[in-house]
Amino acid sequence: MQEFLLHWMTAISPWLLVGITLQRTLSVYLPHRILSITTKNFATIYVSASVFINFAIQDRILYTNRLFHGVCVAKTDVPVEWIDLVTVSLMPCCILSVCSVLITFKLIQASRQREQTICLCSIIQKGKSEPPLGLLLC
Repeated sequence: MQEFLLHWMTAISPWLLVGITLQRTLSVYLPHRILSITTKNFATIYVSASVFINFAIQDRILYTNRLFHGVCVAKTDVPVEWIDLVTVSLMPCCILSVCSVLITFKLIQASRQREQTICLCSIIQKGKSEPPLGLLLC
């Protein structure tokens, strides 16, 4: 039972990080709609689904192991390490990497747009001409 709880808690942690990162990515790309998308109800459903799905994946430990002279021994020849590798490491790592790259691209794009606005504002102020409607923030 201790091995099951250890694997189960280890499997839940990266998926909770994935949920937080997905929320951050959505808040960067949809800043005005984020509050209507990520509600407490949505977070409860996501956490519950993560716990349940990881429980379903990790319960194989309860059924594929047996006690042999006081030592827990696997009853099956299936390489269960692959299941852990994919569900605990590879999938969350890929999702976290993609979301981080998306956030980085959006921040770079916003920075470039801000620099262009600042340059246009300084040009307009030097020339003392009327700014276009979109540049009234200068």
